[in-house]
Parts: sequence; structure tokens; C-alpha cells
Amino acid sequence: MKNFLKTLTVIVLISMAGCEQKPVVTFVIANTPIDNFSATQLQFTKIEYSLYIRDKALACTHAKDLSSKIRSMNKIFCLEEIEEVHMLITNIERYAIKVAIENVDRSLDQLRTLKGRFMMIQTVNDHNTYLYNIWRFEEEMYYTTKAAIDPMLGLYEWGEFEQMVECMNEDWQIVQLHHPSSALFENNGLAYKIQTMARIDLQKFITRFNQATKSDDYKTNGICEHAMALRESYIAYIKTFVDQIEEQKPFLSTMTKDSVR
Repeated sequence: MKNFLKTLTVIVLISMAGCEQKPVVTFVIANTPIDNFSATQLQFTKIEYSLYIRDKALACTHAKDLSSKIRSMNKIFCLEEIEEVHMLITNIERYAIKVAIENVDRSLDQLRTLKGRFMMIQTVNDHNTYLYNIWRFEEEMYYTTKAAIDPMLGLYEWGEFEQMVECMNEDWQIVQLHHPSSALFENNGLAYKIQTMARIDLQKFITRFNQATKSDDYKTNGICEHAMALRESYIAYIKTFVDQIEEQKPFLSTMTKDSVR
């Protein structure tokens, strides 16, 4: 299993020129180039985001790019893993062909399998695996919200559903203990700030969803609506990893809304 690298420390400098002037907050970002392992993780996340926004053609394009990327970077893997790498490439190429015709749920499931196989392959060096923590949370979040959105939720064993919620929260707590590398955002301070704000926004919707699940009358508390809002906030969060910074700027104004979207 891969060890975590020391996570990025964001230094917040607060300077005050006078008692009437508001504090100025500056994000200092380390200028670290992205490594091939992290770039590959990012490519997986691009496929995931494309599926969440129902753009299967774009997911297909990203899957083809992912296959080419892994094929060109064999040197990061241990020699004894080469056969596993070749098998992964073959599976991704098959996935790229099928993703355009499969339904989104099945494509997401198959993508999770590919992610898991990629993470199991031993590499020469240790790497930051923040995105892997996000992937683990995504799977629990997806199935938990899927159950919450199901009109037949009342037929579920409630204890089983509560266990799903608990597993989702446990994986989110792991995410909260770590921070992504600035290299994932090309060392762009504004992009990193947008990501941080989106993460705070996601936490808000997780909290609201949890509150709704603790009620005896989940219909009155709109658990379905809170589940859909949670998914939307998750999509908005992973969007900060895959979109260009100029496209993300309008997102800053959408994260302070108090009402459930």
C-alpha cells in the first residue's frame, strides 16, 4: 500500500495596515510540478466528472487519453508490475469503447474497478493519494444518496441505510484530514482557493443530509432533496479539479447560498 506524502500546507498571511482596514488574506502556494502518478489520477477524475454530467462522449475521450498516458509512463511502476500495467491498459481501452453505449451507473461502477486496479499497482516512489480518498468517498456517497433518492426508501431496513450513511461519513472524515497537492491546480492560488471553498460547501451539504437522515420522518425533512443537493455539491467540487480556472470563477458566487439547490 502506498504511503501518503506530507500534505500541502496553505499559509494564510493576515496583514492589517490600520484598525479600520479589513484583513488581507493571501494564499501562498508551493510551486511544485505535477508528477505522472497524480496526472493519471486527475485523468480518472475527468472521466468521473464527465459521467456525472452525463457527457459519455467526453468520458470516452478522456478514457482514450488515460490509456495513452499510462502506456507512456511505465517507468513509474515497479518492474514486477509491468504485466498488471499492460492488463490495466487493455481494460481501459475496452472501457473507452464501451463507455459511450453503457448506461452511466454501469460506467461509474466499471470506472471504480479501474481506479482500484490502478491504485493496487506498486510504484517506484510514494505519491500523494488525496484523489484516491475522494474516490473512496464518492463510492459511498453515490450509493447512499441513491438509496435516499429511491422512492421505495421506506422499504429499506433503516439500520442498513444508517450504516451506509455512517460509512460515507467515515470516508469523508479521511478526506478532511488531508489536502490536495497544489500541483493538481498548476500551482494556481485562485484555483486552490476555489477548491477549498467548494470543499467547505460540500461539507455544508453533507451536514444537512446527515441532519435529514436522523429524523424519524425523513419525508417531511426532504431527505431526497438533500441527497440530490449533496450530489450536486460533490459534482461542483470535483469540477474544480478538471475545469480551467477562467471557467471556475463564476462558481465563487454560487457557494454561499443557504437554500438547498
